[in-house]
Amino acid sequence: MRILLTGANGYIGMRLLPTLVEAGHEVTCVVRDRNRFQPSPDLLNKIKIIEFDFLHPENAVQNFNNKHYEVAYYLIHSLGDTTTTLKEYELRAAGCFVLVAALTNVTQIVYLSGISNEKHLSKHLLARKVVKEVIMKSGRTYTIFEAGIIVGSGSMSLKSSVNWWKNCR
Repeated sequence: MRILLTGANGYIGMRLLPTLVEAGHEVTCVVRDRNRFQPSPDLLNKIKIIEFDFLHPENAVQNFNNKHYEVAYYLIHSLGDTTTTLKEYELRAAGCFVLVAALTNVTQIVYLSGISNEKHLSKHLLARKVVKEVIMKSGRTYTIFEAGIIVGSGSMSLKSSVNWWKNCR
């Protein structure tokens, strides 16, 4: 299967990538900065890499036109604000992702979201919910996983938790 893996250099993406390759899939990783993407050398020889920033949809056609993927994983995520609000940042990235999915004839989107079943959400979970809504309205078949906080060695959540704990002392 031809797979487009966005957020490939993130915590989940770096753990999902070897599994997809070992299962025999043809994986194209999309990263914002190729220099920050450090898969093992044996994986590097088995994947394709596209350097692309989903905040710049004007470059989507030149990067993705005439390519085809059956499945696209949406693992793009920011734990911090940028020059805009987190919600606006996530909305823009998700909109560009849906454009790329259309350009590449993706038939299945897989998205890892946060649990958002409360009326009053944090900025972080509200941004995750906005992305979910964009994907649900994309016209593509989708699978959405809603997870609680994912804390593991090297994860941004773990780093944030440790920093929070240090500041509490």
